[in-house]
Amino acid sequence: MKGGGWNRHAALWGGVVAALLGLQAAMCAVAVFLATSDPSTAIEADYHERALRWDEAMAAIRASEALGWTVAIEVDSAPDVLGFRTVRLSLTDSAGSPIRDADVRMTCFHLARASNVHEAALSPQPAVPEGYFARAPMRKSGVWEFRIRARRGDDEYVKVERLEVP
Repeated sequence: MKGGGWNRHAALWGGVVAALLGLQAAMCAVAVFLATSDPSTAIEADYHERALRWDEAMAAIRASEALGWTVAIEVDSAPDVLGFRTVRLSLTDSAGSPIRDADVRMTCFHLARASNVHEAALSPQPAVPEGYFARAPMRKSGVWEFRIRARRGDDEYVKVERLEVP
């Protein structure tokens, strides 16, 4: 058909162009989804506010060091069927005596999945004088960050520990 008629080749090439544009749009949508749903990417909560209060945070760390308290963290070597592990925390004062009556809180996360943050209040166990315990969802092995905050009376202890969990 000559002149202004429709031919099959024009329809074919028009379809190829439309398919390539559709494929490009789908690839962009997948890229946006992957970029925004990756659990390894994390943004610190209240980052700007914490940055403004940096001097206060450093003063809290210096006050914690002046207390002379120490913390030791142990984690079960394997998770249970539900993916939880027991976290044991030993807290001692500057004389090495166990601290039994502190309000202890923990925040932990795997460094490779820093957006999956777990917070817990650790409870003391009468059988272990300096021991505080919590269950945390820790299915993955690797390096975990633990942020510890312990209060007893007017004393406050803050510590950040990184621990290799098997």
